[in-house]
Amino acid sequence: MGDLYHHPGESSVLRSGTGTGTGTVILYTPSVESRRSNPRSANRRAAVVSVAALLAGTGAAAAQGFPLAIEDPLAYFRQSAISGGVTGSGPASMLSPLGPNGPNFLNQAWWWGRVEGQDVREFAIFRPDMVVTQPASNHMRAEFNYTAGSPLHITMDFIVQRGNDGAGVPGASITLRPGLTVQNTGSTPLPLSLFNFNNVQVNGTASNDLAIQTAATQMTFIDGEIPGFRYVYTAAGASAVQVGSNVRTLLTNSSVNNLVTGVTESGPDNLEVAAQDTLTIAPGQSQTLLVFGSIVPAPGAAALLTLGGLLVARRRRR
Repeated sequence: MGDLYHHPGESSVLRSGTGTGTGTVILYTPSVESRRSNPRSANRRAAVVSVAALLAGTGAAAAQGFPLAIEDPLAYFRQSAISGGVTGSGPASMLSPLGPNGPNFLNQAWWWGRVEGQDVREFAIFRPDMVVTQPASNHMRAEFNYTAGSPLHITMDFIVQRGNDGAGVPGASITLRPGLTVQNTGSTPLPLSLFNFNNVQVNGTASNDLAIQTAATQMTFIDGEIPGFRYVYTAAGASAVQVGSNVRTLLTNSSVNNLVTGVTESGPDNLEVAAQDTLTIAPGQSQTLLVFGSIVPAPGAAALLTLGGLLVARRRRR
């Protein structure tokens, strides 16, 4: 499997593999897999199973291991139990620079996807029998295995770390790094559109966020009333990154949707952001997508974070 800890600015490397999962690691970079027409394309499309079929699984139990929280210290992230299955709205999340009792900057962080040419809508990436583990105190992982049609393996990682962790955002207080690795264990190319979604609420308030585009695939959010913190969303090389108040609706409605880069609504509002990449994964290969969500305090706010950390540490020692 590819290097999940590849950082923006580093070149993506194609590593030759023999079906063992070694493959391309990308940071929302369009696949270099050829998309030219092929006389066998009809047969290939017939062999590809839709995301709905792959992800639906059996049973109605909630995902094993959720809710689950990780931290590094005070850099805190939690995923709640998932409801609604592949056509639902995904799990609620929490990201705070002050531990579990601090303000929640991120109400949701999850992945959606579709198989190109097969699916008639996007689906939340989820199976009721997925395996959730915690490789480290600041790292949670969910893994999915599929064997029907075009087999694949999905690994979803969430890593939270205090300070800047490869996102290239100076002064970050904490950084959340969601990663999605898709390994094609079948015998035919797998054409996908994958989406990372964040529902941002800077300082824990949901209705007064403002957003601007600060780089080609980077969006920055501030609180319209208390502008001491910024939330910086970075998806290097994404096909599109879109901000608005109804972005999740594009992923949960009953039709195929593609994102358009830009801030369609700048606020103040309850703003959401999503990044999209469309790629084709060759048989026996894997590709990894990474995004970064960084909480960046102004100098005065940074002092408050330090004070908050000292107070929490004292309470814990008692």
